[in-house]
Amino acid sequence: MRDGRPMTTLREVLRHVKRSEPVLDGVHYPALGVLKEGKGVLVKEPFLGGSTSYKSLNRVLEGDVVLRTITAFESPVGVAEEEHDGGFVSGVFETFEITPCSTPAFLRLYLKLPAFWEEMRLRAHGSVLRRKTISRELFLDITLSLPPLPEQHRIVDLMGAVDAYVTAADARVEAARTARTALLTDLLSTPGEDWLETTLGDVVAISSGGTPRTTNPDYWGGDLPWISGSTLYSSLLTDSEKRITKRALDDGASVTPPRSILVLVRGMRLISEIRIGLAGRELAFSQDVKALIPKEGVHPTFLWLTLLSRSPELLAGVRRAGHGTGVLETSTLLATTLGIPSLQEQARIVAILEAAGDVADCCERVATNARKVRTAVLADLLSGAHEIPSGYDQFIQAA
Repeated sequence: MRDGRPMTTLREVLRHVKRSEPVLDGVHYPALGVLKEGKGVLVKEPFLGGSTSYKSLNRVLEGDVVLRTITAFESPVGVAEEEHDGGFVSGVFETFEITPCSTPAFLRLYLKLPAFWEEMRLRAHGSVLRRKTISRELFLDITLSLPPLPEQHRIVDLMGAVDAYVTAADARVEAARTARTALLTDLLSTPGEDWLETTLGDVVAISSGGTPRTTNPDYWGGDLPWISGSTLYSSLLTDSEKRITKRALDDGASVTPPRSILVLVRGMRLISEIRIGLAGRELAFSQDVKALIPKEGVHPTFLWLTLLSRSPELLAGVRRAGHGTGVLETSTLLATTLGIPSLQEQARIVAILEAAGDVADCCERVATNARKVRTAVLADLLSGAHEIPSGYDQFIQAA
């Protein structure tokens, strides 16, 4: 920590306030709650006098810090915005005014700091996790490194610029993904006149997977990734949380070669989404997954992308089995109609879509790195490890 940065407690920054009002029959009271990890205050369904069991509620004003005392391990605390002014919370919440030594904008940043979340978790007490609470006094005892007000303003201004960059990066990711999806639909949904109209069953060989006995440690912890419903994503598949040994192949496990297409055909996830992955290496897979091996004349990546573009149709063919499990029958899957152009045209389309995917991936990496930088910068500024010089004020005025 930089010399001169004072350490204080929330007791010096916040002043407890309770604006209690009686609940009257037939009156609607706008209700508020808080999100976990300091992500802010939210609007909830209003309380209705006579229907709610609460006899009194506490009014919240803009700029108040609102703390939910239960589930304290989630750090459920936020700063009220203009839209929350005049809302109400129940007795499981504590409200605080911010003293003149800080500002709502600065505390919004502080409450999103992982170090603060850890302080909340350490002070939560109770025998049941979901009901662990924090008292007002323990909350106010949390320490923080509080910069002078001018530096708080600089931190807020700088982090605002960083947040704007992160938002713009996220927008570029969304735009790149939208463009790729549009290309996918445009290039694959309407076959050309010279394309061969066929079905999936005519252009692939299909194989089923299996699960080796989980009670035999000799079958698990090997080098062969084992794909199941929980690790099958609509992407290039090269690894899995679970791996099996070669010995497991003698006990029901199956492998499929690189460039195979893996399709989830059974599982609760099938109720809401289709999962189709492309094998980037030899993989083992469970009985809830089918492996499709493209025949000669079919580009594996082209077929994978084509099936991705048909996800809505495949999802419509999923039936519900017991306990909410979705099932995509093999006959339904193989009856999917396709258009297959020449290999040269398949390769051309794949190149276009892979280039669009590369752009989206690049945007995603930029956005991910921007969020990591934001986290590191915020932590350093709030801890006092780095100071924004006073010359920043002149720079902003000039700008």
